[in-house]
Amino acid sequence: MSKKLLSIVIPVYNEEENVGRAYEAVKDVFENDLSEKYDWEIVFTDNHSEDQTFSKIEAIAEKDKRIRAVSFTRNFGFNKSLLTAYRLTKGDAAIQLDCDLQDSPKVFPKFIHLWEEGHDVVIGLRQERPEPKWLLKARKIFYRFLNNISEDNLIIDGGDFR
Repeated sequence: MSKKLLSIVIPVYNEEENVGRAYEAVKDVFENDLSEKYDWEIVFTDNHSEDQTFSKIEAIAEKDKRIRAVSFTRNFGFNKSLLTAYRLTKGDAAIQLDCDLQDSPKVFPKFIHLWEEGHDVVIGLRQERPEPKWLLKARKIFYRFLNNISEDNLIIDGGDFR
């Protein structure tokens, strides 16, 4: 039986301090928890960083062929960066991850289990955020207001980790 391929998409902008840590964290989860059943890849999309982000990704990709990276000619914004990453994936499923690891790759096995059960989209809900209380309150009010006026059902405490 062949393994399923899982793609991890990581949009980046000025993340030279984080790309190595993000790579190691993803690699650790797959090698220790998921290696028997899944192969994996990471697709980094660099949104025209002004630091050494892309050269650090290139150095990682030279050593590990599961890593792919695209560097944009200008800053196209987070959403286009993310869309490009999804379009470049080769996997049976994709997991979106922020490079600063605000959300832990250690949750991947739960996401994958729910996906294997038939869920098309699995969203990570944040239990807590390391932000000032006033910002947390403002965020809750804003997203609840937005949900009330929107035709779509927004997931209030859902981030970009899905």
